[in-house]
Amino acid sequence: PDPEPDLGAQRAYVQSVKDACKTLRVALVGKYTAVPDACLSVTEALRHAAAQNGARPEISLVDAGQITPETACGLLGGYDAIVVPGGYGDRGVDGMIAAARYARESATPFLAIGFGMQLAVVEAARNLLGIADAHTAEADPHTAHPVVRIPQDRVCQNDSRGATRMGGSGVRLMQGTLRELYGAEVVRERHANRYEVDPAYVPALEQKGFRLAGVSVEAGYPEAFVLEGHPFYAAVVYHPEYISRPGKAHPLFSHLVRSGLERK
Repeated sequence: PDPEPDLGAQRAYVQSVKDACKTLRVALVGKYTAVPDACLSVTEALRHAAAQNGARPEISLVDAGQITPETACGLLGGYDAIVVPGGYGDRGVDGMIAAARYARESATPFLAIGFGMQLAVVEAARNLLGIADAHTAEADPHTAHPVVRIPQDRVCQNDSRGATRMGGSGVRLMQGTLRELYGAEVVRERHANRYEVDPAYVPALEQKGFRLAGVSVEAGYPEAFVLEGHPFYAAVVYHPEYISRPGKAHPLFSHLVRSGLERK
């Protein structure tokens, strides 16, 4: 007969969910709020991290289309952490940028992923560097300051959209917060992106405390940023939610949860 499967890890995870006694309110800012499972991989990664830290997550889908600089505090002020996940298209972009600014200025723990990372960089360029018309070329192909764009060396000869980085690839982490969280200098993360942060803007952003925290091993593209002096603010172009597992939460989500709990 086949040996009995070892379910110890699964039982431990289920027990951690049952034992969780702290509440963590998380705002998931996006434009697909009418579809509860639109960001399922992100919500599950949050649940993994919450269980690992003894918390019960209350995750709310907040419509980016309703967020403006004037409404951000009212819509987001009651949350312990904010996440802006991946996506595409220009609908809701202004609200996501406003959410990134609110998280930065209010010291609310924050994680931006994929397209969310692009917009966090746009927010920093606009409000820290004073480039009012900075944008990502994905949302505004005609912007005069494309702080995020498709690198020329990645544009296919017969396809102006450029090649997409897909699947796992290496990320080299700079000395500091993210390397400490991961416990490694080089990590492997999942990617699904065509657009990259223009390295020309990085030195000026770093002077304002918006620090480059990781670059791609293969080509040196900016992969991650953190904000100095903030409880936890990370923006990553890759998708950490894809490799989070029950009982083995991704370190970015785990630290976001811990930072959120510390605010309470």
